[in-house]
Amino acid sequence: MTLSREPLAVREGADIALVREGVPASVVNALRAWIFETVKSDEDEAEHALIRLDLVVSDAYWQRYRQDVAQYKVRQAELDAQYEARQAAVEARQSATEKLSLTPVYAQSREFAPAPTSPYVRFLAYGTPAEMLWYVADDLLHALCAEPLPPDVPITTFARKFAARRRTKKITASLRRLLEESRSVYEIAPDDRGLRRRIDVSLAQQADQAEEFAMAAGRPAARQHLARARGKLLALDPEPDVAYGEAIRAVEAVANPFLLPRNPSPTLSLARDHLRDAAAKYEFVITAKSGVPGSVAVVVEMLSTLCSGQSDRHAGGPNNAPVTQESAESAFALAVTLVIWFSTGAVRRRPDALPRGRSAPPALGQ
Repeated sequence: MTLSREPLAVREGADIALVREGVPASVVNALRAWIFETVKSDEDEAEHALIRLDLVVSDAYWQRYRQDVAQYKVRQAELDAQYEARQAAVEARQSATEKLSLTPVYAQSREFAPAPTSPYVRFLAYGTPAEMLWYVADDLLHALCAEPLPPDVPITTFARKFAARRRTKKITASLRRLLEESRSVYEIAPDDRGLRRRIDVSLAQQADQAEEFAMAAGRPAARQHLARARGKLLALDPEPDVAYGEAIRAVEAVANPFLLPRNPSPTLSLARDHLRDAAAKYEFVITAKSGVPGSVAVVVEMLSTLCSGQSDRHAGGPNNAPVTQESAESAFALAVTLVIWFSTGAVRRRPDALPRGRSAPPALGQ
């Protein structure tokens, strides 16, 4: 998603904060209004959303609801009385003129007072603590929205799901604008069924490419691990430690079969050690100044960085520390690059080190 136009302070370099965590005060009222309008059309879902989010309607909202119901009954009684009076007047005029009609004559249509809003709806929108509003929005998106339809969907499926997609577009359009204009750290997920943390557009494209290359190389596990890492990084409640582990497993899925094909229990550390110790048998697609294939030293360094950066890998040690979001994001970017390199043959055995009758895999772009 592209962010809205940057404020003047950012363009002048006075403010470098491009996105904001949490729920900015400037968006609270608008976000509450969006929640109210979104869930008002499905009051039952409001009750279930409160259960899922472990929220309890306060007594004040129930008291207001009882007052609203009482006022509703009084107002409806007034409208009913007004209708009956008008109807009686119409019948009296008809009787006075002694005109008979084969069909009954009615006064103006009956009016109905607006029904009181469910306390579940009102509390979800206006009683939920401000810091939980994005969680409410995320929950409602998942409960009320439908995924986009593929371009080749059968016409019968399109017709059946048209109403759901139309409602989804109405729900997401206004929320997307709030997210952009408040410069929130969150955005609507591609399937429209929840929020996720933003990711740099270029990195997202590279991650998509890495997954495609992994599949083309016959390494579907690498694609799955990258997808899981991305999901844990971008979740409303990110899990950087899990994301970091999935990033490592993505690289293992492409590097271990290439570097340690006969090892029954390969790890990324062992693969790194093998590449470092047997560097003379491998080459990198980026050539050296002399024009010969380059050294794999940069690949070894990247593998070492990825391995050593998992700060929570071993408990009880003096250097054990939780994996930070920033560290996990950088590890993910590193893993994406490594998956591309190993999947496309950018890291390969030197021709003179290949077994007899075996050729090197094609390099990136070949």
